[in-house]
Amino acid sequence: MNNQERYLKAKEALALHDITMAKRLTDQLLKTVPEAVEVQILAGSLFARTGDQNRAIQHLQAALESDPENTEALNNIGVVYKTAGNLTAAVQALEKAIDLAPERADVHYNLANVYKLKGETDTALSMYQKAVEVNPSFVLAYNNIATLYQKENRHGKAISVLNKGLEHDPNHPTLLYNLGISYESTGRFDEARDCYARAVRLKPQWADGLNNLGVAQERAGMHDAAEQTFSMLLKIDPVNTKAKNNIALILSKKGRPEEAELFYRDALSTDPRYTRAALNLSSLYQSQEDNQAALQTLNSLPE
Repeated sequence: MNNQERYLKAKEALALHDITMAKRLTDQLLKTVPEAVEVQILAGSLFARTGDQNRAIQHLQAALESDPENTEALNNIGVVYKTAGNLTAAVQALEKAIDLAPERADVHYNLANVYKLKGETDTALSMYQKAVEVNPSFVLAYNNIATLYQKENRHGKAISVLNKGLEHDPNHPTLLYNLGISYESTGRFDEARDCYARAVRLKPQWADGLNNLGVAQERAGMHDAAEQTFSMLLKIDPVNTKAKNNIALILSKKGRPEEAELFYRDALSTDPRYTRAALNLSSLYQSQEDNQAALQTLNSLPE
């Protein structure tokens, strides 16, 4: 295997999350062609993936010493600096990358993520919008624009943006999930439930998606479907306190208070500070006219 083949196989392994293979091949390349810029960038990507930010920066800086205007190295080191918490260096690297390659939507998106982390919402929004201007099918930017609107309670605008994103990728689970949140926040519960259902069909192991679907089903009076959804969630995530609380609520409504009590207590065993479960368990005891148990449940909450 020559170095070009080794490089291509290492990139493929990294893309497939085969870190062991990617590292073995990258180590060989670093021994044979350490001066190659693309090899240093590959090594930087590898160490960034494994969480070794210092070594990632080291290799990406080596690439930039050889080629100071390499857009890929600038973009990648900007992302690593963001992860490492050096937001000033991240902005500098990504802004230089944009100057060199203004057509790259991913660089605009990455810079927007840095500004979002800095709390500069308007600048972040502008950069996300630039990303979709450059590449209208860059759906992650639509998602992040929408979540910024959601934080400002501007759900109408979030719905519009998410639907634009779904025009480009109708089966994007995160877009569907966030669209469900905005539909739910504006009282469009049937549409919200449909979005959550579509999202979890595409991403069946998604705990948040299953939880929101179960809540939407419960709100629609679909108690059997909701119980099934929360049961599925608890198989995936047995310590999920929201699921325990929510399935307990459904069991209580279905006239199964003993089972509901067990789930409430299980939730509180996992998280003794889970106020909602304590309040619901207390209400269950009150409905059974066991005021002493109701009061004892509330008093047991940690201060």
